[in-house]
Amino acid sequence: MCRGIHLKRFHYYHNVAEDHKCREISFLYFKYSLSAFLESHCLLILYILCVSTIFCIEIAAGVIGLVRKNELETDLIDKLVENMKTSAESWDIIQQTNKCCGVNNYTDWKGEVATPLSLPDSCCLVKCRSVNDAYPQPCYTKLRSWVFDNLYIIGAASLTIGILQIILLIIASIFLCLMRQ
Repeated sequence: MCRGIHLKRFHYYHNVAEDHKCREISFLYFKYSLSAFLESHCLLILYILCVSTIFCIEIAAGVIGLVRKNELETDLIDKLVENMKTSAESWDIIQQTNKCCGVNNYTDWKGEVATPLSLPDSCCLVKCRSVNDAYPQPCYTKLRSWVFDNLYIIGAASLTIGILQIILLIIASIFLCLMRQ
C-alpha cells in the first residue's frame, strides 16, 4: 500500500519492513499536517466552523428523523420500490443474501404484465417458475428488523461520534485561544 509514496519532507521506497515504514510514514505525515494546521489561525477557524456545521446537521437530521418517522418510512418504501427497476443487480444481491423478495412482497417486481416470469431468480430459492416459488418475506421487513436489532449499536456509535466531535471542537477552541495570546 505504501510503495512509492512521495511527501514533501521525505521519500520512501519499499525495501525494508514495509508495514513498519507505513505506520512511520502515516505518523510523520500526520505530525507535519498537524503542525501546519496548528500554526494557521485561518485553518483552525475553518476546521471549527466545518465540524460545528456537520454536528448541527447531524442533530437536525436526528430530530427530523424522530419527529417525522412515519413520513420518512413511507417515503423510504416508495423510493426503494422505484429503485428496484433501475438497480436490479444490487437488489439481486440483497434478495439472495437476505432470502427476501421485493420491498413489500413479490408484487413489487411486477411490471405492466403481471406474470411469474417477471420475478428475478434472486427472489426464489432456485429458479422462479411461479409466484409460489418466491420468498414470502419482504426485504423491507428484514431491513427494518436488522436496524431495530442493532439499534443500540447504531445509537452508541452515533453518540460516540457526537462526543468525539464535541471534544475536538473544545480542543480546537483551546488551541485557537492559545494562538491569540
